[in-house]
Amino acid sequence: MQTSFVFPPPREKQPAPDETAGTKALAWIKEMIRSGKTIYICTMTMAIVISPETVHRWNMLGKPLLKLKDGDLYIASGKSFNKLTSGGIALVGFKTV
Repeated sequence: MQTSFVFPPPREKQPAPDETAGTKALAWIKEMIRSGKTIYICTMTMAIVISPETVHRWNMLGKPLLKLKDGDLYIASGKSFNKLTSGGIALVGFKTV
C-alpha cells in the first residue's frame, strides 16, 4: 500500500484583508477614540498611550499615527513604523480605560 505525500504541505488560506487582526484592531481603536476613551497598546516592556488628543495632534501634523498595510496594523515610531498585528494575530495587547 502506497501513501502519497504532498510537499510542501498546502498553506492554510490567508484571511481576506477585511478579516485580519489589523483591520479589526484599527476599527476598534477608531471606535474607542470617537467615544473619547484612551487606549493602551501594551508590549512586554512598555505601554503606548493613545488619547483623543494624541490622535488630534498627529492629524494636525498631517502624519499618520496608525497605518494599515497588507492587512497589518502599524504605529508610528520616529521616522519608521512598528508592526502591531500580523495576519490574524495581534502582536501586542490592546486595552482601554
